[in-house]
Amino acid sequence: MNTITPDPDFSLPSRQSRAAIVIFVLKFVNNTFRKGWAALVPIFIALRKFSLEDWQIYLLATVIVLIYISFSYLSYQRFYYYIMGDEIIIEEGVLYRTKTSLPFDKVQTINFKQNILQQVLGVLTLQIDSAGSSKQEINLEALKENRAKQFRDYILDRKEKVAPSGTLEKRIAESGSDREEDVDEKRKEKTLLHLKPIDLIKIGISQNHLRSIAIFGAFVWNTYAQLKEQLDFDEDEKIDQLTGIIGSEWLGRLGLLIAVALILSLIVSLGITFFRNFNFRLTETSDGIKKRYGLMERHEQSTTLRKIQSISWGDNLIKKIFGLFVFRMYPAASNELSRKKTISVPGSYQKHVNALIDLIFGEQAAVDYSRHRMSKFFIQRTTLFFGLLPAVLLAIVTYFFWGPYSAFFLLWFPLALAATIVYYKKWMLYISEEVVRIQYGVFSHQNKMIRLSKVQAVRLSQSPFQKRKNLAALDLYSAGRNFSFSYISYELALQLQNYILYKVESSTDKWM
Repeated sequence: MNTITPDPDFSLPSRQSRAAIVIFVLKFVNNTFRKGWAALVPIFIALRKFSLEDWQIYLLATVIVLIYISFSYLSYQRFYYYIMGDEIIIEEGVLYRTKTSLPFDKVQTINFKQNILQQVLGVLTLQIDSAGSSKQEINLEALKENRAKQFRDYILDRKEKVAPSGTLEKRIAESGSDREEDVDEKRKEKTLLHLKPIDLIKIGISQNHLRSIAIFGAFVWNTYAQLKEQLDFDEDEKIDQLTGIIGSEWLGRLGLLIAVALILSLIVSLGITFFRNFNFRLTETSDGIKKRYGLMERHEQSTTLRKIQSISWGDNLIKKIFGLFVFRMYPAASNELSRKKTISVPGSYQKHVNALIDLIFGEQAAVDYSRHRMSKFFIQRTTLFFGLLPAVLLAIVTYFFWGPYSAFFLLWFPLALAATIVYYKKWMLYISEEVVRIQYGVFSHQNKMIRLSKVQAVRLSQSPFQKRKNLAALDLYSAGRNFSFSYISYELALQLQNYILYKVESSTDKWM
């Protein structure tokens, strides 16, 4: 009869792979130039005053390299990780020793990361996040892949042991089996989504190209500034020459310039998308979700289902053509880590969105919802403060410079009015016994969804205008993401507040 394979003995202090020496060297060099550049500049200036021989320069460089290597080797030798009782222990430091302890019940996520140097060296980084931390509590930067996976599985199994539900071995024992196949079955993963090259192309095409244009524009401007300083040319003269060249064909040349910028931004977006999301795979684990992605730098990120506080999904004009949605899951995290811990899927189709909603919310997502719209006073107030007043003020201010051409700013009012009406028509609040969902957007369709048991606080507020119109705003606070509803009736806001507080107090579900 097969037995469960015994775990490695992590109670003994262990070092990382010897590749850590190389990683420590590069890390120290990077920190020196990134944090100590201000001190290095006067040193280099002072050295230039001395006429050093070549052998003296080589000797000085050799001494510096030996210092880095020696310090890195000592850091490697004096870095230990191990398990003591129900805690993960890290001991590190050469001159100043530190000891970090992390209890198993505080471990939130265990993720992997592997940059191109680590791929060459055959190691990866294991990151262990804890509850409420604004940074990685434990960061092992040079573990062999098998060793890292063994350490992760060992921690997760021990974490289950200290949890009320019991260990994996305990559940297997209770089922009357101790076969290794049962353990493997618990750890088996099911692929939920795998992005193919054609999907990455669609995602790259539908990205925010204005951001890519801004990056390219910043690069061009920086290059221009450096060339101007080096070549010392007359800027005003060049602008006059360029104005003369453009002449009456300025519209055509401007259109060509915009087309070139769009093409370059498309190339940049495709490149970033390909390298960042290469071989993107989202899988279902025994108790959660895991994603792997990256070409030059490989990542593995995971979370348990009970830690997911809310979700969102949405498209834009181009993604809508391809039938793509950006899907995000928000695990419990502090404000500093909220964006970092968010599990984002850059491209998913409707069938994937439906499957993920069913996985996270189960039967609660398929029940009937009551539908509620915001008040039409939203159109009036939004158009006034973000449409009419800005348009009139800009037209008045610019009239002294541009004369009658300033009237073009008045076009902002009908555009703002049209956008506000579209937003109003798309906005919808869906409420069921267990779930709240918001739908909104102007040029896109956005959705946010949260289980009521995940809400930690509710705030009802009224501005003087809302009070006169019997309206209110309701804010829901969770450990993952906050929700806000404005311009809903006061009666609905009050009922919803009382109901959510009742669900929170009476729910037996764990929010983490």
